[in-house]
Amino acid sequence: MSKPAPTPSKTVATSQADFVAFVRELARKVNSSTSTRSFSFNGNSKVKASVENVLTAGFLKVDTSKIAQYLYDAETTYSSKYKIADIKQGSLLISRFSIGADDLLLIAKIDFESFFDKTSFKKEEGLPSEKGLLKAALFKLDNGLLPKQFKIADSNTSISKFWSSEFLDSSPFKSDNENTKSAFNLIIKSINRILKDSAEDKITIANSVKSYFSTKNKFDGTSFVDDVVGTYTCVGDVTVDDVRTEIMKVITSSKFDGIFNIVASEIKSKMKETYKLEDDISIVTNQGTKGRIYSKGVNGKKYVLIQSDTGYDKFPELK
Repeated sequence: MSKPAPTPSKTVATSQADFVAFVRELARKVNSSTSTRSFSFNGNSKVKASVENVLTAGFLKVDTSKIAQYLYDAETTYSSKYKIADIKQGSLLISRFSIGADDLLLIAKIDFESFFDKTSFKKEEGLPSEKGLLKAALFKLDNGLLPKQFKIADSNTSISKFWSSEFLDSSPFKSDNENTKSAFNLIIKSINRILKDSAEDKITIANSVKSYFSTKNKFDGTSFVDDVVGTYTCVGDVTVDDVRTEIMKVITSSKFDGIFNIVASEIKSKMKETYKLEDDISIVTNQGTKGRIYSKGVNGKKYVLIQSDTGYDKFPELK
């Protein structure tokens, strides 16, 4: 079955309070989300040229349906190229508004759902008040002009290529390599800082961070703290909530993106850790110690326990 062509709609200036509030809430969610990524337009982006025309002439004097056509073409091209048939249909929203002193432009793909009217029982379509956002690009305008970079958000766990590349014709402002290096270094520094007086807590959580970066393919700022800290309880004076807050400060600092592909080779040298035991024994790890190495006292003696499916048969069993 062929995909329906975009349905044109009139460009209007609306002051309907509920819808304006909905659009502003979408913008707030995108702006405050820890799962966004900064992008910049490529030189020949048709969407960029069209949006600049809109900003110069005004919404009511420009045919914005061309931008909707660009989205339709992007989805069709991407579906055909990668044999993807499940790109969800939606409506394109382009809105300019202010929140405080910020002059904002939102380009969003929003979801309209079918429902039965409670009075007439007729089937109608409407916008979900809670989860209507599918894709979004949020621009903080600079004297009415497009900025060099803007935020992209996606309801999926990763940003869809058809939205960022095919439709907007944009590229990540920071590379995965840059993001991996910055995120890892800054997060480890924050842990070392807040847990400087508790070696056990510092080692445990730092190793959890190393495990995350060595075993995950993608970084997601929204779930990162739960993945790393989990239900851990600090043994020192600093609470685990303090640790969570400190890490979130780094994630929301805008010094790296909230979503990116982890490039483990960028931090390979930082992952290696050597633990000196007795004079002739050292433990060297390259992916942290989480869930693999423990300490335990047995009959007044101190032991280091290493979980390993290989090599264990080369040592005598502890009686």
